[in-house]
Amino acid sequence: MELQKGNDGTGSMIPLSELAVNVPAVIRTVQRTETDLTDNLYALGAVEGTPVEITRRGFYGSPIIVRIKRSHVAMRIKEASLIMVEKSSNTML
Repeated sequence: MELQKGNDGTGSMIPLSELAVNVPAVIRTVQRTETDLTDNLYALGAVEGTPVEITRRGFYGSPIIVRIKRSHVAMRIKEASLIMVEKSSNTML
């Protein structure tokens, strides 16, 4: 997937699915779908500006375990590819 310039000009946005393990990032956009995924993410507090980090990957790369604020959520690569993030130098709390 092609990298896109971040809104503030400081970094590049990538799909969450392409983020390396233990690299902090910030959610920039969540693509709306017809499934409940977007609503579930919003219910967890996964909105623009929320810090996220992949903490583990499954044996074949999927599912991934994502830390969103203080929650750990398992999601498929396909779902994670709908979330655009920007790498962050700040470590998560």
